[in-house]
This record gives sequence, structure tokens and C-alpha cells, in this order.
Amino acid sequence: MDHPAATEAPPPPPKPPQQWRVGGLGMRKRNRGNSVNQQIIPTRGVTDRRLGQWAYLHHVHHAIAWQLFTAIICYVMVFKLNYDDVVQTPNKNHRTQFVDSDIRHPTKNGDAPDEGAAIVRYNTMPEDKEPKENNESRSSNVADVSPIRQQQCERQDMIQFNYYTVCNGLSNQLAGHAAFIASFIMSGKKVTIPDAFIFNGIQSERNTDGQTLKNVVATKDNSIPLTSIIDADTLLKTIRQYGVDACFIPHDMIVMSRKEHTTSKCSWLQQLRSSDNDIVATLLDAMKPSIPLSGIVKSVTSKIGDKLTNNNNNNNFISEEGVCLHYRNGTDWHNHCSIWKGNNCKNSGNRAIVDLVKERIPATYPKKWMYYVGDATPSERLVETMKEHTNLTMIHRIRDKLALSSNDEIRELVKNGSEELSLEKHRDIFAAIDFFVCKSVPSFIGNSVSTFSALQIAMRQGKNSSWYNSRSVPLLNGFLQAKVIPIVYTYTEESQAMGKILLKASITSVRQTFGMDIGIHVIYRGTEDRMFMYWLEKRKVTIHVHEPKWLPMIKDMLLDANHMNSHLYSHRGNYIGTWQRIDIPLFIDAEYVIFLDSDTIVRNKFDFSTFGDNITPGIAFSSETDEKLKVPSNAGVALLNVPLLRETYNEFLAFIQDHAQTKKDFVLGPSDQGAYLDFYHSFKNPGVVLRHEVSTYVQYLDQTFNVKPYYKNKDTFDKRRVIHFHGFKPQDLLKGLMGYGEDEFAPALHGLFKKIFRGNDHNLLCLALRDFALSVTIDDDEDNLHQFCKAAFPFAHEEEITCKFFFQTLSKQQEGGHSNCKNILKLDVFEIKHQNKTASASSP
Repeated sequence: MDHPAATEAPPPPPKPPQQWRVGGLGMRKRNRGNSVNQQIIPTRGVTDRRLGQWAYLHHVHHAIAWQLFTAIICYVMVFKLNYDDVVQTPNKNHRTQFVDSDIRHPTKNGDAPDEGAAIVRYNTMPEDKEPKENNESRSSNVADVSPIRQQQCERQDMIQFNYYTVCNGLSNQLAGHAAFIASFIMSGKKVTIPDAFIFNGIQSERNTDGQTLKNVVATKDNSIPLTSIIDADTLLKTIRQYGVDACFIPHDMIVMSRKEHTTSKCSWLQQLRSSDNDIVATLLDAMKPSIPLSGIVKSVTSKIGDKLTNNNNNNNFISEEGVCLHYRNGTDWHNHCSIWKGNNCKNSGNRAIVDLVKERIPATYPKKWMYYVGDATPSERLVETMKEHTNLTMIHRIRDKLALSSNDEIRELVKNGSEELSLEKHRDIFAAIDFFVCKSVPSFIGNSVSTFSALQIAMRQGKNSSWYNSRSVPLLNGFLQAKVIPIVYTYTEESQAMGKILLKASITSVRQTFGMDIGIHVIYRGTEDRMFMYWLEKRKVTIHVHEPKWLPMIKDMLLDANHMNSHLYSHRGNYIGTWQRIDIPLFIDAEYVIFLDSDTIVRNKFDFSTFGDNITPGIAFSSETDEKLKVPSNAGVALLNVPLLRETYNEFLAFIQDHAQTKKDFVLGPSDQGAYLDFYHSFKNPGVVLRHEVSTYVQYLDQTFNVKPYYKNKDTFDKRRVIHFHGFKPQDLLKGLMGYGEDEFAPALHGLFKKIFRGNDHNLLCLALRDFALSVTIDDDEDNLHQFCKAAFPFAHEEEITCKFFFQTLSKQQEGGHSNCKNILKLDVFEIKHQNKTASASSP
């Protein structure tokens, strides 16, 4: 875009009623007339016609000089912007690195996997187009400046503008803004946001390589102000909370010329990889619809309620009973999938979308209606089939006339655009409506390769969201790490008292590690322990009331079990609790979950990217007792594909029932662990020889998710995400360190006793106990440590006090320090007794 100042004509000559006086000190204008206000202002010098002509030429030269000056400023700005292509920006670990601020290198796959990349660049700045007004009036009435002027960047910031480009479709644009804004926040720079929204960002042309798609960038013809779509005040307020200022570059200053449009590239994916995940997530959440768009979204949701209540002849419309489906099945999507190199671009297993949707809705929480977002208006056949198989009433924006191109409110959004409003030419205006309506619906099912779906999943933190193509979410794997995998426990009030204590410590460890962002679920059997349920609710744990229908079958299996084979058979309540996990698909609305036994401690973060592109299509277990044997064996920590479990639920239950009736043991392990391994190794693979090995639907879960206290590999411990007190629980390990003998433990644990307590090197074991100590000694639940030690030593008061002293002391030790369990337990007898007496005197 040419600079306006470079093409403007010189000002016209002075009008006849005026003349110019020129003197040595300057030039003044006077008007002829007798008014006092029009008196000639005395100046030094003379006046005649020749000097007047010379004054006019001087004025012209002055204007030309001003244009040259402005051109130089613009040149400097362009130089700066290109110089700033590499912006010094802290990375996610807050170390300083150099990252691209505008795409100068194509992405691995060309662009984003959905609409492609989404990207607008700052051009040279034109002169201000401020309305003419009295300067004195402006300066004395600052409070009268309109909100949009307060949001816009000031002219004096021109040289300091940071530089980034926005391109392609809606979701790419939103992610691109979040990524670059986050990078500016991390570097402490003033955030300057290009106020442009591309309303038709679909990529239809391929690059010369034939594999990637050309980017679509903002021009005067294809864009409107971003602030027409996104609420500027909310976004700016969120940015300023990080201690940096922010403003919008006016739309007409940043849109590109057609020449630039053909050469511009995008770099939002690279920037997303480098930006702080938490800041990006906060910014995405702050991107609320503008007031006009919000009104349209509310109108659509209101019409959905009206339609459903009219169809059902009642007024009981419940929003929680809805699900949004984002279904990609158009020609452009199939073309994209033909060149994309992933493993899950289309429907999982090439199955019908109706079946895939059904398997993503838990039976305990059925849905009644669906907001459908697709590449085309759904056919009558699809609408009827969806209703028949899933009992979902399908709602579609066009089919049900909720928001059409004829709507005055929508036309108002693009009133400044050069195109007449239409579905074809303003695709992303309607995508924005669908995006925010969809975001308001409690549950979501999408295509994880699409950036539209990926952002929905990320903005929900994985809660009540799944994807019908299953497997990986490319955007969340390599670029935006989001905590989208819920954690699930099971619990029955029939469990031993220690079971509840360990569960509380495990949940506490999750909250200590992740905060309140990650979803925690407990499939809970029982109704009596109101105090524990209150404890769970206080920590934002979702409780699913569970009354298993298979209970008689499991009780029979316990009676026939060989108690020498596993400690699981030692207590009826504990045994029932292990089987409760088979009902996870009845309750959990998610694509994947991490299941944790109650005897686990989560010590380091993980996110969806941790599991990679080849995430299991079924289940994933880690090693059992032999840490060198890296095969799927132990179910104490499990990664589970919930829709597959839902698809196979009835068949799996029949498989277990057959073993119960025939009193046949599972081949690859005891109890539910063996059932999972035997069934899913054989799934769609009849006649397979059952071995502890990786197969299609049984994958290996990285050992850092299931680190046993008796493992010896220090590198594994250093990278531990989850400690699993397999076999020997924390109280058992303490007893062993205190000198308890092998015969004082259950026979099923004797083999582990030799493995753990042979030799004197217990440093890694002590590290595991320290992890437990950090979660059992927290200030807001001091009673849990008391209950733990009381349950561990019910008839030994001094040992109970020693237990408290031990874990309290251990929790205060620094990891890797010289003080450890052996140091604590090797205190002199006098010191131990002194500590015991002190603790006894202070206890009630």
C-alpha cells in the first residue's frame, strides 16, 4: 500500500481574499476587512506582489519537504519492522531465545492443519485521518474521547510498533493473535494488535510444491476490524494485567496491498510453539465476542431454546443437555486430508459419524440436542439418523434459520466491508458465530486435526470434549500444550480406612502439581460419608455416584480367587474398588483419561503432548515389578481411550462374566488388570497368543507415569511424573525401614520385601516417601497425617508418634539433600524419645 502522503497533490494557491506577508522572522496570514479580529499582524519586512509569489513557492517547497520527511520516517519504520523480524523473546521456560516474529520459514507441513495458518502485517503508517476539530477543545476535553480512540495506538508509537501477521481462517487468526500477544507480554514490550479480521480465509490454492496451501492475508477487500468481532475492552484489560500496555493498530493502517498479499507468509505456529502456554490459554479465554456479535450469539441460543421447547411441547429447555458437533466432511477438507501426513484426519475407522457421536456421550449423562457445525447444511437423512441412533435433535444455523446472511445484525458487522454480505464471501463471519455458540454449549465433539476443534478443546481444558477422529490433536501436541486429559479415580466406602487416606493424599498431589485447571473425577460408591464427599467437592472434584450392576459377579470371583497371587484379594472393599474402573465409559465425557490408583502421587506435570502423535487407540499400561522389562503390564496408572471402552463395554463385560462363571483365571494378570490385557490384546485379533507385549490396542505407557519406590534407575526417578506405591504402601515402607521383618507382611508381598530391603541403598525409596510426605502433611488437611499414622500403627502409640515425626521432618527436607529417611530414623534413642514426649505433650 502506497503511503498517502507520497501521492497527495500540493495544496492549492491561496484564495484571492488573502495575501501572505513575509518577514525576516516568519510568515503570517492576514484577511482583508475592518474587523478587529482580522487586523493585519505587524511583522518585520515589506510586502509586495513578488514577495507574495515567493511566499507561495516557499510554502510549496515546505510541503514537499514535509512529504520527504514523512517518507523517511516511513522508511525507518519499515527498516525497523524488518529488523525486528527476529524478536528476542523468552521461551516457555523463560530463557532468552530468538524466534521469528513474522514467518520467514515455512512450517513443516506448510501451515496449520485446518484452515492453514491464520495471519495481517503492519504496513508503513499513513498520516493520521483524524476528524477536523478545534485543538483547544480536544485538549481540554480528554474525557470525551471515545472508547475506540482510547483502544487505538497513538501516532507517537508509530516507530515502536511490534510486527506480526495474521492470516487465513477464524481459528488460525485467534491462535495467531494469542501467540504473538503472549510473546510481547513475555518480553515486556508494548502489545500492538492489528485490528483486522479476515472474513473469508479459506485456503483454496496450493503452493508450487503441490503439498502446502497458499496463505490468505488481510486486504481492504477481504477484512474488517477485528474489534467488530472480538470485545476489545476485555482483551486489553487481560493483557494489561500482565503489566504491559496494549492497543489496536487501526484497520486501514495495516491491511495489505495486493502485491504484498501474494508474497506474505505466516509464522503463528512457530510463535505458538515458543509462547507461554498459560498466557496463551488466558488470552484465548479473553477473546470474547464483541457486543454486536455477542447479541447475535445470544439470539441464536435463544432461538435454539425456543425451537426445542416448541418441538417437545414443554418449556423445560436445559442447556446442559446439549452437545456441539464440529464435523469436517467437505471437499476442501478431503483435499486437505489427501496432502496431510497425519494418522487421523477423517472419521475414526472410517465409521459413520452417527456411531462415532454415540460412543462419545456417556450413558449416565445422555444428551438431548446437538448444535451442528459442518461444511454443509446437514441432509434430512443425517438429521433423522442422528435422532434415531442417538436421540439427539439436530439444530443447524442455516437449516433452522437461526442466523442468515439476511439478518440485519450480521450485516451491520460488515457494514464497512467492500463486499455485500453472503455465506460464500463471508465464511469466517459465520464461523465466528458458530465458534462462540459452540463454546457456550457444555459438551463438544470435533475433529482434532481442525484448528477450530483444537481451540474448542484447548479452551475447555479438555473438559467435556472429545473428537470423533480420535488419536492425536496436532495443534496441542507440538504447539500449544494444554491440560486436556482428566484424571479419574474410583472409590467405595467399603474400602479400608487407609484407602481413603491415600486417595486424599493422591488428589492433593494433583492439585499441588496442576492447580485447579485439570479435571479430577471420582467414581464413587456409597452415600454415607458426607464429610469425605464435602472434602472432595471443596477441591473441585467431580463425584459420579456409582451403583455397579456387576457386583454379584465380582463377589463370586473374590470367593474363588487365590489370595497368594495378589494382595488385591485381601480385602473385599479394596477388590470391588479396583473393578469400578470398568465403568469409566458410563460416566466420563472425554476422549482420553488418565486413571490413577489411590496409592499414587503425582509429582510433575504432563499434558496431551506428552503422549505424542501415536497415542494409543485403546489402552496403555506401564511396567510391573521389573523396570527393565518395558512392556504393558501394570494397570495402577493407565491411559484409556474412553470412546473405545464405550464401544466395547458390553462385549468386555460379557468377557469378564464368562471368566467368572467358568472360574477361569485371566492369562496376563489378576483381577481387572488381567481382564483388560487379555481382552484388548484380542480385540479385532481373535486367536492371538497372549503375551506381555505391545499390540494394536494395548500400548506401553512411559515408565515415568508409573515409578515404583523399589525401582533403581535414578534417571527415571528424576523424570518421574507419578509415583505408584505398588504392593508396599507408604506405611509398609516405613515399617520396613523401622526394622519390621518379612513375616510381618502379607504372603503376596514377600517377594517384593526381598527386592526392596535387600542392601542399604534406600535413597530412591526415600525420595518416593518424600513425595508422599509433601501431600500428606499439608496445612489445610492436617488431620490426614494423623489418620494415616493412626491407621498404620493402631496399637503402637509411640510408633504412631514416630510416624508423624518422620513424615513431617521428611516433608521439610530438600530433594537431593544429604538428609533422608536413614538420617531421620537413625536418630539416637534419646532424641527419638524426646521427640515422642514432645509430640505426646502437645497432642490432645
